[in-house]
Amino acid sequence: MVPPGGLVTFVQKGIQYLELEANVTCNDADIDEDFSFIQPLDLITKDVYELQKIIKEKKESLQKKRRREKEKGNDVSQSELDREHAREREKEHEREHARERERTRKREGARDGDKIKIENKENKAEPMDIEPVEISSKSTAMPCIIPNSDYD
Repeated sequence: MVPPGGLVTFVQKGIQYLELEANVTCNDADIDEDFSFIQPLDLITKDVYELQKIIKEKKESLQKKRRREKEKGNDVSQSELDREHAREREKEHEREHARERERTRKREGARDGDKIKIENKENKAEPMDIEPVEISSKSTAMPCIIPNSDYD
């Protein structure tokens, strides 16, 4: 059983629905999204202004959620960027230490090289200072005269 004015109300709500759909200020994607916010029962029971108010409120809450998610995403990405920068600084610090160690090794190597050169110079004998020794395989005794200082 349908109430006496039920059919007229139903047709009026359908026309209001079409008016919402034909709203020129929204593009097609927005219209589809707008109607996704509305329950079918709301379309039948509420007038156009109430429906527009519901759509506006739901859009605002959705935008707030998106902003919060972006902020969270930015916070996460910002903290990740900070970690990455910290890692880069740590790597650069390690590279600088490695360079400094290499410089120190070169300096010590140069000092050690100087010491070795000095030691070699000290240990190096001039050819004039060394007299060659002849080694003979014959064991012959050579006569030698030993002066006797007692006879004088």
